Amino acid sequence: MLLARLMRVASVAAARRGHRLEPRRVTAVALIVDVYPSIAASVADIVASSKAGGLILIGGLARSGKSTLASVLKMQLQARGIHALSLSLDRWILPEEERAPGVRGRFALAEAKQTLAPWLDGHAADITVPVYDRSRRQRIAGGAITLPSDTVLILEGVPALLHRWETARPVRRLYVESQEAERRLRVIDDLVDRRLAGREEAPRVYERRQLDEAAEINATRQTADDVLTFDEIFNRTHRDH
Repeated sequence: MLLARLMRVASVAAARRGHRLEPRRVTAVALIVDVYPSIAASVADIVASSKAGGLILIGGLARSGKSTLASVLKMQLQARGIHALSLSLDRWILPEEERAPGVRGRFALAEAKQTLAPWLDGHAADITVPVYDRSRRQRIAGGAITLPSDTVLILEGVPALLHRWETARPVRRLYVESQEAERRLRVIDDLVDRRLAGREEAPRVYERRQLDEAAEINATRQTADDVLTFDEIFNRTHRDH
């Protein structure tokens, strides 16, 4: 999954420069040898200061690199012998017919908080999490997940920094940002790839989302402990390969 995310971002960087990405070459050489180590190096201080049992929140606009960051953090923490688990708040996206206006109205955040409450209260927890089927735009049954009390829970999603996650656990708040021109291409490509919109409709969907969520999500940047961007890593990788 991490490799697929890195490929998507690298493809956008290539397209902006009028080039076609060679998937096999970049996958084998650039993504594994350059991109992952570069991102890991950029978050080394965060990994080093993370303690067992902590909560890491990763917020930011769609397709800014939150899921990629969550995957890298999880792998780096595990390499240090710290149990880590990553959960996407996209699991709690509501079906279209149940949504209210605004970004908060698209997520069942109260339900997510209730599901995670035992762990947030300091205990180990066996929880059941839903899955959001983007192709059908419906929630479907998920699976059981065990959260040891000493795990580092990485909770990522557009509204991660909007919600109050009451807990006595140590919390690190991360905001991921991206150059808007780059992010716009990733959002549009994702909509088309997932068949959620045609090539002509996708830019209009992007604009509606901007009006719906950009100002509120961008404001959470001020509440973050760290602000991260990975655009230069992907751009450099394309130039070097």
